[in-house]
Amino acid sequence: MGSADAVEVTVVIPCRGHAPMLAACVRSVTAQPPPWAYEVIVVDSASDDDVARVTNQFEGVRLVRSAEPLFAGPARNLGVEHARGRCVAFIDADCVAEKGWLEAAHGALGDEAARLVGGPVGDLLHGQWIAAADNLLQFVDLPVSRSPGRARHLPSCNMAMRTADFLAVGRFPDTHLNVGEDVLLCNTVLSRWRESLRFAPAMAVRHSGRTTWREYLGHHRLFGYARAMNGLHVRPWHLSWGRHAVMVPLMTLKRLGYVLLSGVRYRGWGGWRIMALLPLTLPGLWSSALGFHRGCRERTRRSEARS
Repeated sequence: MGSADAVEVTVVIPCRGHAPMLAACVRSVTAQPPPWAYEVIVVDSASDDDVARVTNQFEGVRLVRSAEPLFAGPARNLGVEHARGRCVAFIDADCVAEKGWLEAAHGALGDEAARLVGGPVGDLLHGQWIAAADNLLQFVDLPVSRSPGRARHLPSCNMAMRTADFLAVGRFPDTHLNVGEDVLLCNTVLSRWRESLRFAPAMAVRHSGRTTWREYLGHHRLFGYARAMNGLHVRPWHLSWGRHAVMVPLMTLKRLGYVLLSGVRYRGWGGWRIMALLPLTLPGLWSSALGFHRGCRERTRRSEARS
């Protein structure tokens, strides 16, 4: 993949519990054909021997192992500590990079005003409707049909930065919840460099998504909780009203409105798929609202305890 003394991009893949999917992810990354040198680092964040076995199948791919279990954000930070690239790109072990992904990421960072770039996230598991609903709720505003330009948020499963910029903003924060670290990083980048996030349509990956009701509802409940606890894209009155159980249906409808409007805005006629998935997305939205309600109550209790 290139000489060790002239690495342009380091790809960091955190892996915890996704060893069976890791091979497809690494294969998709190592098959990238950019005209410059790059390296791939897999971070085993749970001392999983299966991760080591998969990584060892690929020549030149480096394995970094954590002495203790890490959530995805700190695992990515550990990978960057060992990176030699001028830029760093992140993809998750349950994703597959489309052809040209790495060149698209590098090219988007060629714009000096761009400090953090990302691209579309599509479905990897066709015919898995729960996974499709999971991906829709997480990435509804990131289809391949979206035009290139400024963005407000980009997910850590498909993200790239100049390494110096990543270190300058303090890396991924440890939220202790394994969700929301990408939102916090994006907010930090935007607070330092206004309008510096860029969406690059050619920088595409496919994500497996959660395939069981338990995983699906649990993830969105956790993300709703993290939104409240960390104040992710919410206003003070959201947190105040969110404490009341009567607001759960209204929060569900509010988020549903965002999903539908984003579908029309970014997907055009492809928005029909959102309507078809409503029987599955509505429980996910309700679960997220319940998590947000719990987070608002917990945040209030902690605030009162400190005062």
